[in-house]
Amino acid sequence: MHHPAALLRTFTARLAMNVAQSARKRREFSASPTLPDRVDGRATPETVVERHDAVDDAVALLPATLAPNQRPAYLLREGFGCSYDRIAALLQLSAVNARQQVFRAQRRLDTGRLRQEVDSAAHRRLMQAFLGAARTGDLASLERVLLEDVC
Repeated sequence: MHHPAALLRTFTARLAMNVAQSARKRREFSASPTLPDRVDGRATPETVVERHDAVDDAVALLPATLAPNQRPAYLLREGFGCSYDRIAALLQLSAVNARQQVFRAQRRLDTGRLRQEVDSAAHRRLMQAFLGAARTGDLASLERVLLEDVC
């Protein structure tokens, strides 16, 4: 993996697009009690594991590289297309400052400098919240996890 920041952007953008495109289907009524998860019939078990590992590595890059304010700003904007106004409200900043946090996060990710080691329990919480938000489109638990470290 030569460019983890680019991988993170690609995965979060694709997951967000999948959620947006499937939003209509989630609001439709189903006669069955549960809907099966969409499965890529062409994906081999090795491919699935590689994708999971790549997402895991990309999500681990956020707390290792970004400051606490930058993590939610970057992930919510780049990964889920949240407005700067919404990010500003969550972080209790102005919209201009929220935009600046995203810009600084992008610049820091491009440099590849790591700030700190990643706590495995915190990483696991972030990964579960990220995957849950990507699957369902519900950002509430992801926002809570991302805002835990913000002062």
